[in-house]
Amino acid sequence: MYLLRAEAYAKKSSPDLASGAADLNLLRQNRIFGYVDETFSSANDLIAAILQERFKELCFEGFRFYDLKRNNLPVERDASDASPAWQTLAAGSNLFVYPIPLDAISANPNTIQNPGY
Repeated sequence: MYLLRAEAYAKKSSPDLASGAADLNLLRQNRIFGYVDETFSSANDLIAAILQERFKELCFEGFRFYDLKRNNLPVERDASDASPAWQTLAAGSNLFVYPIPLDAISANPNTIQNPGY
């Protein structure tokens, strides 16, 4: 929750860097022995730090995909994890959106399938 709130502070129309950094630093202080608070000069730097912390903190919990989608970032995999054709999934790719199940489309004729499916 601290990371979500920190991200919200960073994405406000006029970013509240101090409050966002305070949430991020509080979480890090509770996890890292001898941690020294970090300050941020831009919202982009703060968001990058928050996403990196979410990547570490919520590993294997299924949030990464949605973090990338919400921030319009690509999925990037190591060469050891995937063939070259599948190493990067562009941020605007139709594969970021799941297909609508056929039952849902059949139940409502006004439903249009997501592009690419």
